[in-house]
Amino acid sequence: MPIIKSHTLLANDSNEHSDIHERIKKSANYLDQLILDQSSEKLDSKLAIERLPFKKSINSNSNILKLNYNNHFLLKSDFEKLLPDLNSRQYKVKDLQNKNLITELIKGRYASNLKPNGSYYLVFNNVEDAAVYYHETKGKKINGKQISFEFISSINNEFKYMYFPILPDLRISKYIDKNLVENWFTNDLIKSLNKNETNSALITISKQLWEDYKQSSRNNENLDSINGNSNEKKTDKFKNLPIIERTNTVILNNIPENFKSNDIAEWLWEYDLYPIEELSIRKIINSSGGGNNSNKINKLNTWCLIFSNELEARRFILQYDNRHLFENENLPIIKAEILG
Repeated sequence: MPIIKSHTLLANDSNEHSDIHERIKKSANYLDQLILDQSSEKLDSKLAIERLPFKKSINSNSNILKLNYNNHFLLKSDFEKLLPDLNSRQYKVKDLQNKNLITELIKGRYASNLKPNGSYYLVFNNVEDAAVYYHETKGKKINGKQISFEFISSINNEFKYMYFPILPDLRISKYIDKNLVENWFTNDLIKSLNKNETNSALITISKQLWEDYKQSSRNNENLDSINGNSNEKKTDKFKNLPIIERTNTVILNNIPENFKSNDIAEWLWEYDLYPIEELSIRKIINSSGGGNNSNKINKLNTWCLIFSNELEARRFILQYDNRHLFENENLPIIKAEILG
């Protein structure tokens, strides 16, 4: 009898309700469209930039808002919920497909250890959308705390908190000068990370992926995939790989030193992972915590897991975050979070 993964069973179970969900969705879209058609009295979104008190410091590249906040577990949906409903907004909504305005959320982290630094970066299609969001959410609170966004006029100063060389995340390429990434591989932080054997191998992979990505861009190939060039010395392993999504990536803490990638892979047998194992299951930080060299249970590491999609990543977190590893009370309680 073939083995059926649990998420397949869940998907099959939900099929009988799909027609109802689709009708509800169409009804909601119809109501939104009615509001959109009756929004002639609302302000044109172009005025959002003009009404900024600091508009002189804003340029066409200012499509990113930054928030400093000490809660490390906010999601993109938390920021979307700050927006008023369509009927209550000050500005016209031009496109229902983009009514939430935010295209991506990047959680700021220290590149050396991937710990959150308390910053969130909200990425928009353009400065106009960013300005509309700024006005529509002004005075809002998260968990009872007043929040205040600031425009990022240049990403260069924030880049070190947004791109992590030990995680080959290429989405950042949409927002920055490619030369910035190239220089990143030669800076002091990279040199210090390279001293660690595990990090050194990952940085090599990351650099190779970036080179392949640049080559595919030059060839005007599909930018949604990574394509290697024709150099025969390069392995085919990294050709045509999907770009790694942050939302598919899980940071897994408190894994004992004596556990290897094969142990993790066996544990994750029912999950769909990124197609290259060197990337999908990786130890990124070595040995923290107590214990001496002979006690590898007390020495804990941080791993990075990359799943095939966000659903798989969140399913893993729901199942294992804040629980004993392998459901064994003699093993540490693991902490798992989306990279974000």
